[in-house]
Order: sequence, then structure tokens, then C-alpha cells
Amino acid sequence: MDYSNKNVLIATNNHDTAQKIKKFVVEKGFYVMKICENLDDIKRITNIEKPDLAIFDLNLIEDNFSENFMLSLNFNTIFINKSQKEHTDFSGFYHDFFSDVQINNVLNSGLKKFKLIKNENHIIVKENSSKIKLNIDKIFYIKTDNIYLKIYTKNKQYFSRTSLKSFLDKYNCGTFIRVHRSYAINKNHITKLQNNYLHINEISIPISRKYLNTIKLIFN
Repeated sequence: MDYSNKNVLIATNNHDTAQKIKKFVVEKGFYVMKICENLDDIKRITNIEKPDLAIFDLNLIEDNFSENFMLSLNFNTIFINKSQKEHTDFSGFYHDFFSDVQINNVLNSGLKKFKLIKNENHIIVKENSSKIKLNIDKIFYIKTDNIYLKIYTKNKQYFSRTSLKSFLDKYNCGTFIRVHRSYAINKNHITKLQNNYLHINEISIPISRKYLNTIKLIFN
């Protein structure tokens, strides 16, 4: 399967583990969006940008997140842990001293299980009195407007009757990041990060204080 243009989030505070996983996923074609070493980073990053795949070290999160919470996240997740216990919900486990072959087997097993759900590549929008299919990649940014979304492309503006959260849950494939209560932006069109604004050419999108530190982490 082609994993190019797929984003992966790695969460572990073990440097050697992080490098082994990174080597594996990069060779598969993934883009490593971030290696998180603490829970705050995980929360901030996933709150505004959903990865196609997350690889979590349970040693980092097990004391703070319940299994049910982690399993409810709306992106594919592989859990790795030094424990030998079996659990059907987890994709694989490893020991403290594991070989490249072991970690590769665990991650390959997880990838085969998920097969990375194919994201929708278009949304139905209103154009005058008609409804059309709009390719997601053409969207520059999105703004909430009461019960509608205003969807902006290079030259046009469209409307869709859905919430920003619903849009991001359904269509987000690591492309859009939430930067404000009212805005989400296609990161592939961003030209500049300056102070509290993201820029798409001459367009300035405000970043709220809630998301600012996370945006800086992503664009670090």
C-alpha cells in the first residue's frame, strides 16, 4: 500500500524507541508530523491536527489515559508496550530490549490491521442554487458562519451545512489544522507564520491563544 502523504504521530519519551519507529515509518513512505515526548504535546497536537496514524508508547500514557479513551480517538492508533500481556484491542507489544525485526513485525501487523482508512477527497457544497463536488485539496481555509461553513478556495467561496468539527472529523487526513474556534486552514497552502497569524499569500488567518503554542510546535 502507498503510504506517501500520510502523516504519522509518534509518542514516546524513549529516544531509541522513537528513532527505531521513525526509521520504520519513513522507509514506508510516511511523513513524521511530530515526535511527542509528553502528554501535553499529544493533547495539543491531536486537538487541532488529526494524524493518519498514531503510534503510542503505553509507558508514556497509561497512567493518564484510560484504554477506552485512547481507543475512542478517531484516527488509527498502534499501541506499543514492554508488557507481555495480551489484549485484543492493542496492535502489538514489545520488550524493553527488542530488535529491529520485532518492532517491524509489530508495526507491520498494525498497518495490515488498519489498512489506513481512505479519507473522502471531496465535499458537497452549494454554488448558487446548485450543489457541486469540491476537491478537498482546493480548499484554502474554512470559517464557521452560524449553521453553515464558509469554504474558501483560491477564487471562490462556497457554503456547506455542517459544523467545523464534523467537517474535520470526516474529511481531515492530516491536511487541515484548527487554528481558532471559527477557523481551520489547509496547511498545504500556508505561506507564512507570523506572530498570531497564518498567511496564505495575502490572506491572514488569526490564531487564537488556545492553539498558538501547538501551531508553533507543528511549524517548528
